[in-house]
Amino acid sequence: MIEVAPYHQALARQREKQKDDRLIGLLKKRKSIVEMVFAAVKQRMGFRRWTVRGLAAVRTQWALLCTAHNLSKMYDVWLNRRCRYPTSQNNPVPLMAIAS
Repeated sequence: MIEVAPYHQALARQREKQKDDRLIGLLKKRKSIVEMVFAAVKQRMGFRRWTVRGLAAVRTQWALLCTAHNLSKMYDVWLNRRCRYPTSQNNPVPLMAIAS
């Protein structure tokens, strides 16, 4: 008897996405947006595996990791007193003015 892996359907859907010209650009953007965060969490923070049990605890641990990552990015901005993003009507005050 031949068994199919439980995630076979998800794998088939992902392969179809990779064939769609509209979605190829989005998948390429993922490398520069999401994967860099995972790499930073693994490499700089040394996080390799969950140290808690249960979905709620894992979600809490992930939230703490994301918070630490975001705080390190904010600290970098504060330390260098630079604003990576231009001001807009929604946020008229530059970030470097807030950090001063």
